[in-house]
Amino acid sequence: MFETIANKLFTGVVAFAMMFFSSYKGNDAKFKNLDVLLTGPQLIIRTELQDAFTNDFQEVFKSGKEIRVWFKIVVMAEKKTILQNEFFHEIQFDPLSQSFTLFIEETQATYEIEDYNELIRTISIVNYFYDLPDTYRHQKLTVELSSFLKKITLANLDKQVDLMMLWNYKTPFSSKEISGHETGL
Repeated sequence: MFETIANKLFTGVVAFAMMFFSSYKGNDAKFKNLDVLLTGPQLIIRTELQDAFTNDFQEVFKSGKEIRVWFKIVVMAEKKTILQNEFFHEIQFDPLSQSFTLFIEETQATYEIEDYNELIRTISIVNYFYDLPDTYRHQKLTVELSSFLKKITLANLDKQVDLMMLWNYKTPFSSKEISGHETGL
């Protein structure tokens, strides 16, 4: 039984490694509309990644490695940075159950997902909440959001792999300005 699991993990890692030695068409990852809503003291930022997880990502996610999709958010009031934060969505594949565990850091939510398409939908969604200090509520706000992938180490190959290659080394980025008194999306 454990030999079967080890073989599946090894196969995943080999498939992942082969991807980097063949011709490769990366993903054109981008953000869908960046929605920013100010409701009372709460600044709500919503969007989703599009076209980010096709072309070999299923093999990457099933490699047995913890894979993190990172996000960086910057909120500025009148060009002064008032928030700068990085957070991640982490995927871990369980070969025994053939399911993915997905942790969404910004909401502290954990999901067990069996369907790959559901995993992609869920990992792509960003819902970020920020308690905006009173001082900035009536100023012009600029929200910037980017996403990136970090390097991972493949133990069997004793090699680091830059996952940004899967996005053609391009960082998805979106920004939006709102007046502090705006309350709609």
